[in-house]
Amino acid sequence: MKKVIGLVIGAALIICMPNAAGQMNSAFEKVACPAEIVATMCGFVSVPENRAKPEKKIKLFVTVSKAKSEKQEPLFFLSGGPGEFGAQYAALAPIFPSRDLVAFDQRGIGQSLPALNCVDETNSSDLDTSDALKLYTACGERWKSQGIDLTAYNATESAADVNDIRLALGYEKISLYGISYGTRLAQEVMRTFSPVLKSVVIDSVIPPQIDRSADTMYSIDESLKKVFATCKAQTNCNTKYPNLEVTYQDLYNSLNIKPLEVVLGKQKFQLNGDAMQGFIFTSLYSADGIAELPQIISNLKAGKSTALQGSFIEQFVDSVNSSISFGAFITHECRGEIAFSSIEKLRITYAALPQWANFFRNAVGMASENIFGLCQNLGLTVPSGLENTAVTSNVRTLLIAGEFDPVTPVRYLSVAQAGLKNSVSIEMKGSAHAASLANLCGVQIMLAFFTNPDATPDSTCASQGRIAFK
Repeated sequence: MKKVIGLVIGAALIICMPNAAGQMNSAFEKVACPAEIVATMCGFVSVPENRAKPEKKIKLFVTVSKAKSEKQEPLFFLSGGPGEFGAQYAALAPIFPSRDLVAFDQRGIGQSLPALNCVDETNSSDLDTSDALKLYTACGERWKSQGIDLTAYNATESAADVNDIRLALGYEKISLYGISYGTRLAQEVMRTFSPVLKSVVIDSVIPPQIDRSADTMYSIDESLKKVFATCKAQTNCNTKYPNLEVTYQDLYNSLNIKPLEVVLGKQKFQLNGDAMQGFIFTSLYSADGIAELPQIISNLKAGKSTALQGSFIEQFVDSVNSSISFGAFITHECRGEIAFSSIEKLRITYAALPQWANFFRNAVGMASENIFGLCQNLGLTVPSGLENTAVTSNVRTLLIAGEFDPVTPVRYLSVAQAGLKNSVSIEMKGSAHAASLANLCGVQIMLAFFTNPDATPDSTCASQGRIAFK
């Protein structure tokens, strides 16, 4: 998906739409859709910033793509991150011709107002850790000085936003489709608003009760070990890249002794072993990235400075930097994850997985020591609601996981499914993150479930996926 670029400014128009009871309301403020978004209509829905203090409102940017054929219940798409621009997913509308598709920028994100955009944040990956911490702390102080209540930008409030959008658009029953962090939000909606839900698909599932700060590196390490084992089991890959795991280990050690000058895009930089771990982590997000990983490891070992050019890694880094509001990422994760964990638990993981520890220790992210200090600096240390407790629901739900997913592994399915009493789970072999959109098999399974959620979809193709190593 391309980045959704600035809102087309035009005279706002209030339109009336029927609500669930068939009455009329004027809660949807229609605006012209940006050129990059193909949707029937775009607009804003005003919601309380903090429902404990409902007098102050914020605006959520919402797109609606109307059904083109026989109409089924509307489908709300919940984007990931947290912080990913959600309105761009209006592009999925052709997949769902028989239902309205609602895609929106969650609070603090994209074209919703206010947006928690930090100065030069798209270049924040170029900053060292201390500079990044200073940048986000300064941005947080600026937001607070503008009267923004940072404590209100979390999944608990976002779940209520979904229901308010439903009411504003006049829908009675809806279905949810969430990917990655969108699964966390979907479960929050299920926790509080189950009666309005017809069915739910959650792909790359985050069980709320998992301590992801402490667990993430384990998931990544498991994913990489699967790649090595799969390459070894495939004759072609093992012949071309024999002893891949040994080659990788030798490369890690040698780069930490003598870094390699590497070209990525238009930049040259010194790649040491710990930094290489970050690029390997990135590769694991997609079957395309995994397919080229043995080749990249081999080329780096051979000293090829252009090994990363044109790779999935390069594309992924550009995509993330241009489609994530990192301010919203921080506020959501501080109160939804970090407040429920501790540095002590994270350091146990570091001790168990030292080869990953240096990369993540020096980052500003979920498995970083630094994020604990950042959350403290921003006053976001108090847990929000019930966000870290298991969700119980009887809504018919399909859970999907990719075999190689490095951040929401297959083992999370049984954890989440324990409380979802009317659910079915599917592992997509040969896939990684966001498996339901990765190939035709994933799309077909997802669509079959939404069409007839009471039936278990035919998942034969899910067991037939295979990584095609380069």
